[in-house]
Amino acid sequence: MKTWKMLLILAVAFLLTGCGSPFAPIVVAPASVPVISYPGELPESLRERSVLWYGGVLRLKNPTGTIEVALPEDACDTRLSWDDRYMTYVSCPLIVGEGLPKRGDNRINILDLQTGEKRELASKEQLFPDAVWFRSPRLTRDGKSVIFQVAWEHAVDLVKVDMESGEVQRLNVDVLLTSFTPPDVSQDGHIVVICKGPNSDTVSELCLLDENGKFIRYLTSNLTSEGYPVGDVLFTPDGQYVIYESRYKLFKVRIDGSGRQEIALCGSPLLVTDEHVVAWCYVSKEPDCYSLFVASLDGSDFQRLGYIEPYCVPEE
Repeated sequence: MKTWKMLLILAVAFLLTGCGSPFAPIVVAPASVPVISYPGELPESLRERSVLWYGGVLRLKNPTGTIEVALPEDACDTRLSWDDRYMTYVSCPLIVGEGLPKRGDNRINILDLQTGEKRELASKEQLFPDAVWFRSPRLTRDGKSVIFQVAWEHAVDLVKVDMESGEVQRLNVDVLLTSFTPPDVSQDGHIVVICKGPNSDTVSELCLLDENGKFIRYLTSNLTSEGYPVGDVLFTPDGQYVIYESRYKLFKVRIDGSGRQEIALCGSPLLVTDEHVVAWCYVSKEPDCYSLFVASLDGSDFQRLGYIEPYCVPEE
């Protein structure tokens, strides 16, 4: 695929997951964009769950889903908690002045989607003023801390903020992380990130770290045929598998590095349950169509869950 097409897909991915989308501040509102479910029963494990989709929090229902909460207008990077109650995001307001518009100071925030209460957890200006940006905040499974990336001129760090005390811990990561890498944290405290491979500065691999950032093992190898991991990486609820995207396909791999399996022909994971994964996917035969799909974790089923009208052709 040509470079300009890759850049276009990445740009739309940022829009669909709410990175810098020009939506109104937190409000509860009906869906402004129709989302149509596939003709069949929504899997039980997905009913009433939520995903970030097309600039809002989409509640999955039968037979249709609705976007119930719009994203903050200054949100650049958003993630939902495991229980769908909280949303962590980077606040970086758009500054319009001379030259091209640019983003202002990065701040890590957490929003309670039930009460609407917002709390600022960290500010680049106060915490790391020399950093380039903050990215990819993720609430840990126990809800006690938020982990996020801090990018410097020549390196990327992982930082953890305690939700109760506000204490900041800079993790001692002993591998080179890649930029724009959303980490995930399992119920056992393991961290999965995308890092540089052992024999190349240009090849990325999935890396498993302990709760303090110490390297445990590579979960992928650039010698395998499935390509390099990109986009979001998510643990399964039991913490035994990691779901990731590579070469526009969806894979799973055990945390010991074994059992690597392709489970869907395309998709970037948004939500993982015990039996299913919800992913968004670019449909090549419909140039402006970005759809939601649901796949079984065992690879036995893959169906379109919803799509954005009028860009997608309805299924017969």
